[in-house]
Amino acid sequence: MRLLFIISCLMVSVFAQAQTQKEFLSVQQAFPYSQSVAGNELIISFDTAPGYYLYQKRLTFKSASPELTLGEPIFSVTAQQKQDPYFGQVGVFRKPLTVRVPFEGTGKAKVRFQGCADDGLCYMPQTKSVALQTL
Repeated sequence: MRLLFIISCLMVSVFAQAQTQKEFLSVQQAFPYSQSVAGNELIISFDTAPGYYLYQKRLTFKSASPELTLGEPIFSVTAQQKQDPYFGQVGVFRKPLTVRVPFEGTGKAKVRFQGCADDGLCYMPQTKSVALQTL
């Protein structure tokens, strides 16, 4: 009888824990990403899902080719300030974001970003590669 009680308690505990675990979106669903080129500008867009955010300082654009020079990124919105338990005061993007990056030359650029969910999950940094060519 006692063994049956202990097993029942364990089963209820496991079931309760399974019910409280959050389900998170995949990185592709949380931070839908698209890229295009208009003239000599790389245009990157994120349509961040509600309850998720991108770190401003973790959003970087680097040339992976000596023949390619990237200019300063131009953000469509201003980052909001957030007190992060791991990084302190940081800028984050919660709304849809478009970034224009001027470039000259030809080669590959690396776009790197990282974001988190408000409910505590932080995703590994993501890197996208894009081939660019001055027209």
